Amino acid sequence: MCSDGGGFRATVTATFTCSTIELTYLASVLGTEALVGVPDPFIGYLTEETEAAWAAARTALGERGVIALSPAGLPAVRADVARLVRICGQPDGSLMLTCTHGEGEAMACYLHTAEGLTVEQHASTEAASLRALTDSSQVWHRVRELLRLTDRPSPGSCPAATLPPAELASLRAMAFEQGALAAAAHLSQMGLPADTARLLSETLCRPVSNGSAISLIHRHGEWLAEGVGILEGENGLWLLRHSSPDMLLATPATGADAAEAVSRLVTDALSVPVA
Repeated sequence: MCSDGGGFRATVTATFTCSTIELTYLASVLGTEALVGVPDPFIGYLTEETEAAWAAARTALGERGVIALSPAGLPAVRADVARLVRICGQPDGSLMLTCTHGEGEAMACYLHTAEGLTVEQHASTEAASLRALTDSSQVWHRVRELLRLTDRPSPGSCPAATLPPAELASLRAMAFEQGALAAAAHLSQMGLPADTARLLSETLCRPVSNGSAISLIHRHGEWLAEGVGILEGENGLWLLRHSSPDMLLATPATGADAAEAVSRLVTDALSVPVA
């Protein structure tokens, strides 16, 4: 293990990018073995291949001035980078955000908070980026941007729908392949009110985006999770919450309703007040 920043002058880093292997190496040097939301880049590696990859990462990071040897001969991570990595590895709370817009690629990222700072983390098996968000307005702006929270209407006035998560997934496929009428008929057979079946089927037939926000809070040695899903169609939004471990509650909502639901998770997970 090393001191974090020995031999370096502290500076402010807004964004740090590296390979995922380099990020895991930095975490190891700092004594942070687990990084929430960072996939294992060594799946399928032999032991000697892992050791060679870390040696290459150490060399590359040294060439970029991210690490250096301390007076004791141990690797020291530049202080500003060490803080970002440490927050991601030992957060007080985290917020996981996912969003898929149209036929585009799914976005997934984490916001971690500790030491009075929130860090936005994106990571794949190949690359990672850490971005410091320095105040509450910047955090909330990024959450709205990442989830595409806009001023959208409700699909209409109707009772909420309660159904298993797997059923919602199959209904999406049915609406896409057979149309809204077939999906509405199926929902009606499940006992949903006619207006709810019709409006939800129209949303599933003409989807715009779907996203989620999940708060992860570390309390008393365990992680507590709470989340909300946002399903957007051309006719408006639905909020998705678990009414029980095996059932989802889909409620028609406006963009303001979605923003309010997400803002509570932001405040709880990141201790960030949302205006």
